[in-house]
Amino acid sequence: MAWNTFNTQIGSYLLEVLVKNTGSLAAYDTFTTIPYAMQLCNSPTLSTLPATSPYVSGSGAITLTANGTCQGTTEFAFFYKDPGGVFHVIQGYSTAKTAPWAADFKAGHYQLLVEIRPQGSGLPYVTFLYMPFTLSGCANATLSPSVASPQVAGDTVTFTASATCSGTATFSFYVLSPGGVWSNPQGYSTNNTFVWVSPTTTGTYLVEVLARNSGAVEDPYDSFSAIPNYMLGLCSAATLNTSAASNYPSGSGPITLTGGGHCAGGTEFQFYYQDLAGGFHLIQAYSVTTTAPWPADFKAGTYPLLVELRPTGSSAAYVTFLYKPFTLTGCSAPNLAPDKASPQVGGTVVTFTATVTCTGTPSYSFWVLSPSSVWTNAQPYGASSTFAWSSPTAPGAYLVEVLVRNNGANEDPYDSFFAITNYMLILCSPETLSTLAATSPYISGSGAITLTGAATARAGPNSSSTTRTPPSAST
Repeated sequence: MAWNTFNTQIGSYLLEVLVKNTGSLAAYDTFTTIPYAMQLCNSPTLSTLPATSPYVSGSGAITLTANGTCQGTTEFAFFYKDPGGVFHVIQGYSTAKTAPWAADFKAGHYQLLVEIRPQGSGLPYVTFLYMPFTLSGCANATLSPSVASPQVAGDTVTFTASATCSGTATFSFYVLSPGGVWSNPQGYSTNNTFVWVSPTTTGTYLVEVLARNSGAVEDPYDSFSAIPNYMLGLCSAATLNTSAASNYPSGSGPITLTGGGHCAGGTEFQFYYQDLAGGFHLIQAYSVTTTAPWPADFKAGTYPLLVELRPTGSSAAYVTFLYKPFTLTGCSAPNLAPDKASPQVGGTVVTFTATVTCTGTPSYSFWVLSPSSVWTNAQPYGASSTFAWSSPTAPGAYLVEVLVRNNGANEDPYDSFFAITNYMLILCSPETLSTLAATSPYISGSGAITLTGAATARAGPNSSSTTRTPPSAST
């Protein structure tokens, strides 16, 4: 049986068939029924062919093709639902079964929707169909600067970006100022480098890159990477180099200190050294000169060298600075020995000889402390390691001392010293008495023997050296 459903009322029907033998008088022998619904439209279909999911965002528009039939003429409407759940109209109701979809959006999962209804119907839809569709894009964006923070305001910094994309990667660069203002100095392009001529305003900046596929013009970004806290200051970090290496023999000649770094608008350099007691000494005041001579002729030890930077014309004490330790070497502990042991008669010439190990050529200075506590620099610094002391005639305990330093270490009072204390000068030397050829025991009666006495006394009118023969003696 063919059922002509034209002008049939919409609703649910029950179709039934009765079966009996031909010629039977029974109403039926058996039957079967099936429910059957009559509606305005059947279920639609939707295709994106030849494009398939996942689809590279920005690769070009795709065509949505729907099929479905409604009573009378059929109208189609097309929508998409974005990853955030918001619906967007692709094409409003019309009899067209196809609609172009830009497919240039942010990577993610979309729902494509077709709705159908009879032409002229005021219904929002009669039947519909969802089709999931995925757009692919970019991930894993990275960003790196050519020079690390901090840098000087006004310097040029090159940022290089990368990303993993399903299409051709494009990049857009943004900068957030210390005042909270965003700027887009380089819009989307395939250029993955951004040459930032940084502003002269100091502070903390954020530099960011956004990545998406080429052609995905309605995609704000798929992935991003940001470098926060990129500092722009008045001056860069300072550097300090010396023309000679540390552990330098003091007195070997001046060395040259070379400062490095730069400041916005020009750079001034100032140099100091800090002595062994912690005191600071100016080597060279602020100027645009990057070098300064340091005599390096001081006492052996470690000296912190200091360079300070500030912009040209600035009144700041400094903006950046750097310490560099530098060691001067010199002489070890010396030894000192007289050619005549104490005590000696005042006025005697005593020669003292010093020995020492130095990193340069040794230089010696000899001092004498009198019994009345008066210091005398009897022999100033020189290469001679001996000191011929024409001792004074005043008796008493003297101190003889040697100071040592490298030759040329003119600002070094001494590196080390050695003193001989309680060197005695006396009026007379100890007496001696000799029997010359006669020796004890001596045969009594063998003749007189001559006794010879000797002593040295401080020179004067009443001092003498005498040989006296005692009275004869009989046996």
